[in-house]
Amino acid sequence: MAASERALGESDVDQCMHLVAGAGWNQTANDWKTIFQIGEARGLFNGDALIASAAIVRHDPIGWICMVLVAPSEQRRGHATRLLNWAGERLKELGLIAGLDATPAGRTVYLPLGYHDIYPITRLQAATPLRPAGAPPALAARSIGVDDVDSVLGSILALDRRAFGADRGELLASLIRRRPDIATAAFDGDECVGFVLAREGLRATQLGPVVARDEDIAIALLDGALRKIEGAAFIDAPDRHQKLRAWLEAHGFTAQRPFMRMLRGSDRPFDDSSLIFALTGPEFA
Repeated sequence: MAASERALGESDVDQCMHLVAGAGWNQTANDWKTIFQIGEARGLFNGDALIASAAIVRHDPIGWICMVLVAPSEQRRGHATRLLNWAGERLKELGLIAGLDATPAGRTVYLPLGYHDIYPITRLQAATPLRPAGAPPALAARSIGVDDVDSVLGSILALDRRAFGADRGELLASLIRRRPDIATAAFDGDECVGFVLAREGLRATQLGPVVARDEDIAIALLDGALRKIEGAAFIDAPDRHQKLRAWLEAHGFTAQRPFMRMLRGSDRPFDDSSLIFALTGPEFA
């Protein structure tokens, strides 16, 4: 019997998390709830049991494909392809360019489907990041508490639009509220010149996005963030930032896996990776 298909919502979060746990991924229930707020998801069911999922997140003009998961016992039965076809057709309906961060195995699937390489990314991980020694670098930075979101979000978004190429205010506001202890922005007068955000994960704190005017500001922001993290941490960094990579490695991070940022039907980046030092993660771009 073919699996039944329907839209996913918050009532399905527990089953979505069962798929995440089965794959050993890092997403949380809060990540799924954010996806339902700024995008949509589809699932395949065997009876009442969720056996596969896929989601899209809208960052007009980009539609981000994510959370393509299949239960281990249901793999190699075409479920992922079926849901990827749904995601692609849905993004066509919405008039959005499809994008995703692909693993090496996924990349071989996406290339024949019209996806193009944009730039390479490496996920770095640390079981326990080494806290920076000495005083933090001098930086005109301020922590962003939950009560500060509305007052600073506009200046953060001005920089983020330059870097990311789209408005993702709702996503960034949700990240600030999730880890306000880490959320920090740097300023030159009234202009935001960098920020670091993070979120809790099932296996590790996910650092990112980190957006900054230059690499030194990004490193200074991460210096402050590492002083606040307990336990494991992940960070997805564009490979072009070699100074940042060396700094992270000096603080206990090692390469976990590569990704390739890809777009369907376009080989031109929508974002400016010279300003993006850590991504939000493959589920949010």
